[in-house]
Amino acid sequence: MAFQAVYPNGLGESLADSLAVNAPFYTTGAVWYVSHATGTDAATPAGQNRTKPLATIGQAYTNATDGDVIVLMDGHTETRTAVLTLAKRLLIIGGGESDGKPTVKLTLDAAAASLFSITAAGVEIRNVWVQENTQTNATARIAVGAARARFKGCYFECGATDTGAAMQIGAVTTVELEACTFVSTATLRTAQPLTAVSFNGTATDVRFRECTFDGGTVGFSAYWAVEGADDAVAGVTFEDCSLLRGADIIVNDDATGWVSGGTATESALINFQGVGGA
Repeated sequence: MAFQAVYPNGLGESLADSLAVNAPFYTTGAVWYVSHATGTDAATPAGQNRTKPLATIGQAYTNATDGDVIVLMDGHTETRTAVLTLAKRLLIIGGGESDGKPTVKLTLDAAAASLFSITAAGVEIRNVWVQENTQTNATARIAVGAARARFKGCYFECGATDTGAAMQIGAVTTVELEACTFVSTATLRTAQPLTAVSFNGTATDVRFRECTFDGGTVGFSAYWAVEGADDAVAGVTFEDCSLLRGADIIVNDDATGWVSGGTATESALINFQGVGGA
């Protein structure tokens, strides 16, 4: 494979995701920039220079093709009113951090819709803050429906309007979550979010590595932060994950996998329903 572009100084701002700032950065596709304030949506080639960025992730997706990179620049915030179906193999990078959290914030202002529906294999999302819905919504904010999806350094708020999971994983192969955080931000037990991660179908090879699940002050209405009781996952692993303030995990009694130690407070239960090594 011949690399078409080399970015000696990386892609992001000075405090961006590690992949964005590690130099040199090699890519076989185009890079599309989305501004926090000054962008203008237009057809290609607008957006391929950080000094002439686009305004929305939707326009960046329209312009992009398989193998491209979308950089959401430091401080970008965006509220979407409809699902963005990711049917192209893309790398989406949030370009900044502050106090250990991403500065790129995406919100969904719609009922019965996802923020992202992933239908292409190989989609990767890094360093993005996914805020709670602005409307009550039982649909997962990120629906994973294709193989080799990967998430790194993302932060998920699970609030009172989230009557569906923050992320739902379908009957797919190889899903990786690394250094991601899911936290219940609700303040009333009568208005708990449903759950952080749920399964919908028999997935294979799902890996959680150095992720944090935090029940906040009121927890989740499904009780479990990761709800996998109904679907057997073949090869689910929890490596060095933190279970804080009653954020427990359950997987189906026919599931297979393993758990290695991490940080835990309160109950900190990972329940393989009596089967396997937890």
